[in-house]
Amino acid sequence: MEKNERAGGKLNVRSGQGYTFDTGPSILTMPWVLEQLFASAGRKLEDYMTLIRVEPQWRTFFEDGVQLDIMGDFPELLKQFEEISPADAQQFLSYLQYCQQMYQLNTKSFYSKSLACLSELHRSHSLKELLAMDPLKTMHQTTNRYFKNKHLRQLFDFFIMYIGFSPYAAPAVLSQLIYVQMGLGIYYVEGCMYRIAEGILRLLDELGVTVLNSAP
Repeated sequence: MEKNERAGGKLNVRSGQGYTFDTGPSILTMPWVLEQLFASAGRKLEDYMTLIRVEPQWRTFFEDGVQLDIMGDFPELLKQFEEISPADAQQFLSYLQYCQQMYQLNTKSFYSKSLACLSELHRSHSLKELLAMDPLKTMHQTTNRYFKNKHLRQLFDFFIMYIGFSPYAAPAVLSQLIYVQMGLGIYYVEGCMYRIAEGILRLLDELGVTVLNSAP
């Protein structure tokens, strides 16, 4: 049942006077989730939408004039880091490895099932794994542990801020977002992000599944 004028929830679109605007998500991470969804129905994702890898991912501006292009091309990225902080540039791969560890830990719980309470999280992990998630640390504390340069601290703290969370409150385990985006890449859907909803609706229609609309 869909309550809005069209199916998609937050993933929606507005059009007018020849322009189209996404009203929700603007980037896609972990595209293999969609690939697995369509494969489970015997379909290929590329037959329903075209994904475009975004590179560079974005450009960061600081008030003192420093600019950084965030990209998955790590040699080029490290050159930029070295220009503002050679010592911190050497720490980047260690930091990314830490973020990757957080991601891999979450594949056993958050990414594989719906968790309703902490006890369900505990059942998904050993005590060693739970401690490895640094439950008593925040993302900001982790960032400070690896980097001394204020620009790089602000940069990596921002990964949680742009989804509305504070790095001073977000648990360290959410550092996985750095790996998900910088390590695995971000994507855009050709045309607009709403093509995802359209593709899924088309798939459901082919499978004989009807989506009801409760909007007046």
